[in-house]
Amino acid sequence: MKTFLALSTVLLAAVAGAAFANETSVAVEGSLPSTSGIVMKRVTVSYGDLNLAAKPDAAALLERLKRAAAAVCTSQTKGHALASSDAIKHCHIDAVRQAVDRVGSPELAALANE
Repeated sequence: MKTFLALSTVLLAAVAGAAFANETSVAVEGSLPSTSGIVMKRVTVSYGDLNLAAKPDAAALLERLKRAAAAVCTSQTKGHALASSDAIKHCHIDAVRQAVDRVGSPELAALANE
């Protein structure tokens, strides 16, 4: 029985590790100043349908990340004092960079740095 429990624990840890290693979504987060303080938004981008080792798929994910960053960084100005265009630009750049880093794909990182 002890052997079975030990084997079950090892198997469960391996499955859990594989699940975390193969994440197929990433949060894209952006923050901008407003009259009520800093407003932060988050959008989750899925990429389970993509093979990030393939350049066309990595490029497709980069475009998804850029669209998500545009959404989180520009939608924050509604109902608040408008952020400066520099603040919006920096929000967008930071949101994409952080999401690319979270994904951890060398192909995606190379495309993002072009």
